Amino acid sequence: MEKKLLTLLLSIVVALSLASFSAADVHAQVGTIYSKYTTSEPDLDGTIHASEWADAICYENVGEDGKFTIYLMHGDDFFYIGLKIKDSTHNVDDWISITFDEGDDGGHGSGSGDGVLTDKQEDWKGITGDGDLIDGYWDTKGTLSEFWYPGFGVSVDFEAAIDYHVNRWEVEFKIPFQGNDGDPKDPSDLNIAVDDAPRMEIDLRDIPAGFIVYPEDSDYKDPSTYVELKFDNEPPTISGVSYAPTTPTPDDEVMVFASVTDDVSGLKSVTLLYSIDGGATWSSVTMTKFVSIETGEEKYKAEIPRQASGTTVQFKVSAEDNVFFSAESAVASYTVKTLIFGMEPILFYGLIIGLVVAILIVVVVIVLTRRPRPPAAPPTPPAPPVAPAVAYCPHCGAPVKPGDVYCPKCGQKLK
Repeated sequence: MEKKLLTLLLSIVVALSLASFSAADVHAQVGTIYSKYTTSEPDLDGTIHASEWADAICYENVGEDGKFTIYLMHGDDFFYIGLKIKDSTHNVDDWISITFDEGDDGGHGSGSGDGVLTDKQEDWKGITGDGDLIDGYWDTKGTLSEFWYPGFGVSVDFEAAIDYHVNRWEVEFKIPFQGNDGDPKDPSDLNIAVDDAPRMEIDLRDIPAGFIVYPEDSDYKDPSTYVELKFDNEPPTISGVSYAPTTPTPDDEVMVFASVTDDVSGLKSVTLLYSIDGGATWSSVTMTKFVSIETGEEKYKAEIPRQASGTTVQFKVSAEDNVFFSAESAVASYTVKTLIFGMEPILFYGLIIGLVVAILIVVVVIVLTRRPRPPAAPPTPPAPPVAPAVAYCPHCGAPVKPGDVYCPKCGQKLK
């Protein structure tokens, strides 16, 4: 089938743009929506079952006239979009399409979201009310630029299903992150990674009402009016959990601190949970953000109320991001104690006993060193010289010298 120019699309959107130009700046940047990682895959049957889309992020009653409810989730290789679009009339000539500005991914599309559509780039995917798939791209011919497609079912690299339910269309898309760029019949397919941030617009061509768009007031020719799309794969990160004072008393509230970050969708809530009954029940306190004076780092804090002496308090930090990924820190604990002069009783009394023992030892040493000693015995005087013995002669009584054999006076022999 020959390429078909979407003339109806062009004329209606141009008319809508001109009619609304004075009321709204269609070139203004709009917000960001998020897709959440899942390991499950929906069954593409044109009916959005709650169980199959339970992991998706849902944006309800958004877009022009609040007619869109959008479900977004992704796996490792595919991006899943579920749509409920209010439409009071069932017409198989209606179609739903999704236009992508592939964004700043280094090689495709306008890159910076500056509103400039590049020839034979940017991706456009759609499905008609009777289930025909359309895979197109932006093309420039002479003075007329438009999204083109080679024909229904031609060069289609995605899957989709549609069904009408009483008062709305339900549509399910399965789109590969990496398409088949370079096909001569469809030179641009989606080529992104989960760390890219493409922009996206959704249209319902509702016959006979005209075009209904998401985001509201968007212009499919101007990617800067599309909504930014980000892919969230990870829960928040919690680190550096601490508390003060580290030895709480019954008079102390305990402040808990934590570093909590989320790189994609951002933090929705950070909560301190604490238990005083061994984890049977948990009380919650919302943690508030502050900037650390010491490091300049953003942190979160919350206070645990005073508890009675002897109470063991368990606590943990819980965080949830804007795609409802959640994380919890490990459980920490402390026991409330009554202190004496800033010390635990066992330490205080141990110190007192130690001091008493030390004092007793010092006293004993002093007593022993100061005990009086018995007086020392006077020194023994030296023995007087021994006078030589005087001998007398037994015969005459005259003195004789030692060694004399005969008395020098009477001549008698001495005994």
